[in-house]
Amino acid sequence: MPAMTWFNRQWRFASDDFALSSMLYTALLIGSGVMLATRASTSSDNYLNGCDGASVEWGRSTMGLMGANFVSAVLFLCTCAFCFRGGVFELSKREAVSVLLYLDTVCVCCLCVLALLSAKYAIYDGEARRCRRASTRHIFRGAIVMDLIIFAAFVVSIALAYDPSGTHVLRNNSDYANVWWKRLRICCCRCGKRNETEDAYSDLAQVLAAAFRGYDIVPSDIAAGMFLLHGYQERSRRLLSAKVHYAPNPNGYVEHVSSQARLALRLTPPQVALARELQYYSRFYMAAYGWLLFTFQHCLTGVPRLCCFDPWMSCRSRPGRHVDQCCYCDVTALLHETMVPEEDVLYTNWRNKVCQPVHYVAFDRSSDALIIAIRGSMSLQDCVTDFAATPEVITLDGAEEKHPPSEYYVHGGMLRSARFVLENLRQQGILHVILRGRYSSKKLVVLGHSLGAGVGLILSALLWSDNPSLRGRLRCFAYSPPGGTLSRAVMEYESSFAVGTSLGYDMVPRLAQHTFDSFRESIFDLLAASSMNKNVIFFNVLRTHAIVKPIHPSTAEPAQERHGVESASYRESLRFSPCVPKKETLKLFSCTTTIHLMRTVRVSRCTCCPACCTFYTDEFFIPVIRGPEEVQMLMSSPTMFTDHFPDRYYRIMKRALEQLNRGELDRFYVDSLPEPDPLGTDVAPMDFQPLRPHSDVQSHSRHGAEV
Repeated sequence: MPAMTWFNRQWRFASDDFALSSMLYTALLIGSGVMLATRASTSSDNYLNGCDGASVEWGRSTMGLMGANFVSAVLFLCTCAFCFRGGVFELSKREAVSVLLYLDTVCVCCLCVLALLSAKYAIYDGEARRCRRASTRHIFRGAIVMDLIIFAAFVVSIALAYDPSGTHVLRNNSDYANVWWKRLRICCCRCGKRNETEDAYSDLAQVLAAAFRGYDIVPSDIAAGMFLLHGYQERSRRLLSAKVHYAPNPNGYVEHVSSQARLALRLTPPQVALARELQYYSRFYMAAYGWLLFTFQHCLTGVPRLCCFDPWMSCRSRPGRHVDQCCYCDVTALLHETMVPEEDVLYTNWRNKVCQPVHYVAFDRSSDALIIAIRGSMSLQDCVTDFAATPEVITLDGAEEKHPPSEYYVHGGMLRSARFVLENLRQQGILHVILRGRYSSKKLVVLGHSLGAGVGLILSALLWSDNPSLRGRLRCFAYSPPGGTLSRAVMEYESSFAVGTSLGYDMVPRLAQHTFDSFRESIFDLLAASSMNKNVIFFNVLRTHAIVKPIHPSTAEPAQERHGVESASYRESLRFSPCVPKKETLKLFSCTTTIHLMRTVRVSRCTCCPACCTFYTDEFFIPVIRGPEEVQMLMSSPTMFTDHFPDRYYRIMKRALEQLNRGELDRFYVDSLPEPDPLGTDVAPMDFQPLRPHSDVQSHSRHGAEV
């Protein structure tokens, strides 16, 4: 960081991004040079050992190629050495890298010319056939091919690092949003005229511009910062979880307390009933993903399972209305997952466009409820809808009683999606049968996962507002809802009928514009505070909690100076980017009440018998009640993505509720919480905190667990 200036333009790499590639090039060049050196001979007229009949020109070109290999290897080795100097923000220590890159480029080009010249003599002119031994011919050809591969790899890496906007100077946030708009047009093949999805792409460009703000950064800087933040947060989480003690495992297995573990209040009977209700309806959001998720869950056997479930799924007429279905694999997977009779599936729409999510309507006889299920993100169009997050004002009946109308705003892309689903239900006559038809007395459940959860929250608010007859029987279950969906006013408006749920460190329920801003600034602060080179951070990716010891309050010396002058100066310059939005970011949330599945312990045991040994691992998750304030920070963790997978959440929630019903999770709850530790946030912060000069940090940290 920043992006390196080379040939009078900025590129998508920094001066410390060439260490690994330079090491690889050095090894290949030395290998090629050694191969040629083994067949060099100063006593022969053509400088080649064992090729007496070969021409002098071929010998000279081969010796030149050998020399170019060794010279290039030395230059790439120097480039690698300079790339390992200084921290991410200490640019002056790597000033020589740009000069070395010019020399590397010249040497690689000379290498290509000499390799082609040698190939012309050895292969095209047939000089290699004059060598007596076949191994000699193979060595020459192998060295030539290796050098050409090095040249091709170098050219490809330069092409990937090329930034078309590298000479463009950004003056304000509008310029930066226009850059994102052009990128989106290219990536999404949107070079034609305007259509109905234009607003979504425009919103997406605005959101990305507001998120990254034209900062002079490269992707590897973000990756290194995330590793540092993960280590920083992991050390804090371990300090906090060290204070948690559970009853021993009833089977005598050794348990390891998870870094997620916290003391949790025992659930009340209404809360247990709510958790069971969420688990019961979870199969309906799984069904919305259709046959693709089903085959992902059942690798190699998914389609055969569907064929066994309904051998005539593609060859018969079906009740209900099904849009965009050819062989009815999605409908068959839906029936397999929900186990509802086919005649109770009223409507399915599998056509997917921007702001037009997949959804279906079915009646569940077991719970006597009509289900409106909306699919989560599963396509590029869904991702565009996800990130078209410009807030838009929503009009709700009775909303002006507590807050002014301007405070009722929601996620723009999801609002358009909710209106599409609502209009679709109206056109298909579904809304009529819900309000005045045969389902007018039935419970109505709106649910979805991820994007579907956010759309479901807004759709349920529209239904609640426009149809007073639904207010006694409408429920909304949001599984892993996006954190940036509703304003606080709309969230309070839905508090009586909407509930969310999430798993572990799932980033989606925590992700909103303001939480991403805090996440980004924490990354910058840690990069400025750490003097560790970016490549060293990558080499220590499996022990990030150890490399942050010098900058974590629990282990760092209070008198230690953590900010170098250059790092502190560059970090301060980032705060004054010309592309920072002038307007303050509007905060968006998800649900007032969230049932969070928290991992408490991990069980590992090895069982050996004369025939074999088996290694067994298990995890225990417990449902706890969380408010919106407790998910206002992104957690950098390896599971921040996997915890969002719909199948993983479904399996864990089903198993957790089964264990809860059997009483196996009672030992993880407490009847009352102790007073919070006043120094807990100082010794174990989740975002970067500067060192405190007083010594109480050390005295308090001695009582925590040393990790």
